[in-house]
Amino acid sequence: LISKKKSLATAAQLLLKGAEKLSKSVAENQENRRQRDFNAELLRLRSQWKLRKVGDKILGDLSYRSAGTQPWHVKLEAAQNVLLCKEIFAQLSREAVQIKSQIPHIVVKNQIISQPFPGQIADDDIRVQQLSSVVMPHPASAPFGHKRLRLAGPMAYDKAEISNLQQSEGLLEKIIKQAKHIFLRSRTARTIDSLASRIEDPQIQAHWSNINDVYESSVKVLITSHGYEQICKSIQLQLNIGVEQIRVVHRDGRVITLSHQEQELQDFLLSQMSQHQVHAVQQLAKVMGWHVLSFSNHVGLGPVESIGNASAITVASPNGEYAISVRNGPESGCKVLVQFPRNQIKDLPKSDVVQDTKWNQLRGPHKEVNWSKMEGRNFVYKMELLMAALTPCL
Repeated sequence: LISKKKSLATAAQLLLKGAEKLSKSVAENQENRRQRDFNAELLRLRSQWKLRKVGDKILGDLSYRSAGTQPWHVKLEAAQNVLLCKEIFAQLSREAVQIKSQIPHIVVKNQIISQPFPGQIADDDIRVQQLSSVVMPHPASAPFGHKRLRLAGPMAYDKAEISNLQQSEGLLEKIIKQAKHIFLRSRTARTIDSLASRIEDPQIQAHWSNINDVYESSVKVLITSHGYEQICKSIQLQLNIGVEQIRVVHRDGRVITLSHQEQELQDFLLSQMSQHQVHAVQQLAKVMGWHVLSFSNHVGLGPVESIGNASAITVASPNGEYAISVRNGPESGCKVLVQFPRNQIKDLPKSDVVQDTKWNQLRGPHKEVNWSKMEGRNFVYKMELLMAALTPCL
């Protein structure tokens, strides 16, 4: 048994020496091959790029400008774009599955189907180069924005506080927010354009801002009357179009928030156009020398309007003999009444109570004007002719 153990140990030592020699030979071959590969790659780089040796380092310019125009650059750039698009689409697909939504997102082949608003569908496919606000990954060693994040000691933030400060919004959520904003902006433009083409009096004008954010755009809406832009410019609205709602800022600073519904914006603009006519009468009366007796943007009498509220105004002539009452509603339209002096009304029934002649100077009952037969190109021009006809000559 002892002799067998000695013979086996001798054989094992011989095998180990042989394996050691083989491993050294394989390592030397790999080192020689690596040296040859490095030299070959270096020669290939020197033939295609600009390289120079500084000390024990090799510096090179690997930009496209150093190589000029070779055809494979186009192929390389296209391949890089394809890889980038695939990586971004894979990230979008993961987020589409993870994000909880009222209407689930659908991933089909190279498309992600989402429904931002009812009746609107957005497709996110591999054409992601059109995104303008994609924030590329930053280095992990970059400092945080808040100063306390860089402080050590007991005053530093813990992991939970840091995670709350960091932005957790995904790429797909940003794309959906951009799509919502684009849809809402196109709806707003379509609504304003349809009203401008359908309604000639008053005129509605939109001035879109050239400097907009990815998630917010602004447009200034002016409601004017043709030929009276300098006099009747009371309705000026600033529409701030966001992601899911529209903030309307009036000229006096009042703010109204509208939803994404197109009908709500249309009803609001119609009510503003109706109020413009009454504001125009008020400003025209000041120019013509008439006196404003009463004014109301929201009249509580008369038929109920399905869109907003009716507005009314009453103005009196310079000498006080005549009075004009105007009631304008978004749905009912315009109604104009004229009040004449009592002595000019022949068919006025005599009263047994009022017998003194001095009461004849008071104004009598109102008579409605057939507004459709009035001459004039628009409402303000007709009102100017009516005021001029009832103003006494000096």
